[in-house]
Amino acid sequence: MQIGRAPDNNVCIPDNRISGHHGTIEHRQGSYWYRDLRSTNGSLLLRGDTRTVVDGEETVEVCL
Repeated sequence: MQIGRAPDNNVCIPDNRISGHHGTIEHRQGSYWYRDLRSTNGSLLLRGDTRTVVDGEETVEVCL
């Protein structure tokens, strides 16, 4: 699933802080992975009270 500001993303977020193609979430080997697509402002993951900068790929928990 691709996330970004451009209308061709699966999840479109109309916010100027979001790159046109910001990141992806993929399901692999029983886990979900977030990958930053070299976005201009980078990506942060919130884990509890801690913000983690995404450098390459990070495993994430998807809450529905």
